[in-house]
Amino acid sequence: MHELNRINKQIFDLQAHKRQIKEAIQVIDTSNMTKQEIIDKAMTLPEIPEHLWEAMQDFGFQTGSSVFGNINTPSDIDWVVNLPAYAFYYSGCALTCGKIQANYIDEGSKDFVPFYANKDGKLYNIICIGSYYKLEAWKETTRIMTDLSNYDALKDIMKTKWKRVRLFRALTDVFEPVKPLYHRLDIAEAHQYDICCSCGREAVNFTCKAAKDHYKATGVCERCA
Repeated sequence: MHELNRINKQIFDLQAHKRQIKEAIQVIDTSNMTKQEIIDKAMTLPEIPEHLWEAMQDFGFQTGSSVFGNINTPSDIDWVVNLPAYAFYYSGCALTCGKIQANYIDEGSKDFVPFYANKDGKLYNIICIGSYYKLEAWKETTRIMTDLSNYDALKDIMKTKWKRVRLFRALTDVFEPVKPLYHRLDIAEAHQYDICCSCGREAVNFTCKAAKDHYKATGVCERCA
């Protein structure tokens, strides 16, 4: 009984500590800021501390244009990590700056939280991915994109952002296993956001008209059909 009480107290203390960390987080409102203003603000914040930098190496990897874009001076360094976003707050000081709005991220997903941070005078676009399958899909896609960027026929293509992004999205979509939502969406909501009512993933590109018509009629994408 004594040991059980000790364990219960440890659990209680850990939960209390977690609440304190979350309450200490300083959220920076970026809703009315331009992308450049967000970047400028992120560069004024405390830089990523050494212990988190080491965790980024252990539980993440570099991706994006700085790896396969064939660009000499990328605007930022993309880094994917299997860490919770609140881990990037240290001693109550915000190390991050808002959510990045871009057409190549899964906006609104709790498993996918991107933000800006800085270290050694460089801007980092850190992407916290909670899903193991999504993380592995991004890792495999990064490896393939890096290999493709070495082909002469693709070197110039990799320098164009929308081409890189489209290829990256297609590959990650293929590698990530399809899993049904716990709560299926209704067709109207699926059509409103161009997503599948079964798996919740983007439903924009189709292999043929029949597949597109099936989505319009049912709200179910080709992955789940």
